[in-house]
Amino acid sequence: MTETPLGAAKPVRYGFGRADTGATTIEYALIASLVSIFILSALMLTGNSLTTMYNVISNAMVGAYGN
Repeated sequence: MTETPLGAAKPVRYGFGRADTGATTIEYALIASLVSIFILSALMLTGNSLTTMYNVISNAMVGAYGN
């Protein structure tokens, strides 16, 4: 096997086998987007009931304290 002279560019074929950091980044981005979609859909499904619950609590506190 011939040695690459100091300062010379390495052949292109050596870089493709080990370059997997971009794939890992894309996988993490896909996982984060799926988690955010699940969180948003859960909030949308429970949003009306949470609003109703907070209104009931607020009205009870106003009735108890006067203002």
